Amino acid sequence: MEPSLNKQSHVTVKKTRSASRFFWSFLWMILFTALSFYLVAYPQFNTTTTFWIILGAAFVQVFLQLYTFMHLDEKGNTMPVIFLGFGLFIAVISVVGLILM
Repeated sequence: MEPSLNKQSHVTVKKTRSASRFFWSFLWMILFTALSFYLVAYPQFNTTTTFWIILGAAFVQVFLQLYTFMHLDEKGNTMPVIFLGFGLFIAVISVVGLILM
């Protein structure tokens, strides 16, 4: 009696993301970083405008990092999202407390 080698196992494979999504996210982050370096090296705007542009680029990069590379958009990541939100809440309270001192 020969072992049955022709039987196929029915393993479900989780659909993975395409590599292009990571590429485009990484490319956007590089462009925002280059924009920030450019604004600092060649100040064409006043200091306040440069600050807000760099701060906006930083927020977009944080969102891209969390969404794309930390996989927070997938199911089953409720606890990491809760802990990140709680950490952000504590950070905002700390910054406001330091400003008011």
